[in-house]
Amino acid sequence: MLDHPITEAVTLAFAPIFLLTGLGALLNVMTLRLGRVVDRARLIEDLLEGGEAPDPTARHREELKVLGGRMRSINIAIVATSVSALLVCLEVALLFLEQLLPMSVALVVAGLFIATMMALTVGLIFFLVEITIATRSLTIRKELLL
Repeated sequence: MLDHPITEAVTLAFAPIFLLTGLGALLNVMTLRLGRVVDRARLIEDLLEGGEAPDPTARHREELKVLGGRMRSINIAIVATSVSALLVCLEVALLFLEQLLPMSVALVVAGLFIATMMALTVGLIFFLVEITIATRSLTIRKELLL
């Protein structure tokens, strides 16, 4: 048995903290992908606006549409995953408050955990959507080369 309520709170907070670490790594990957998409979109826009593209065909405009879809999907993924991380932070704070105040927050923590997993699920779904869009656009480009 633990001899201090704060020690117990720290022990209970370990699992959510590990989840928070994983969410941070996932957010890092997502933001890197978003950065690459934004950089590519800016490059194509500069080519089209500056008249530097040798043949500013529909392919450039189509690629911009695809990049726009990727940006929307990854933005939703980042927002949902960030919400998930914020919910984990609230869970940890409540676990500490429970030790300091004479109240039970078990149902609230359980609800927050369910909301955390739902937000994470949404984030992962939109991350997969972005990856699927990227993969399909590469497949189309390979077919054009044949």
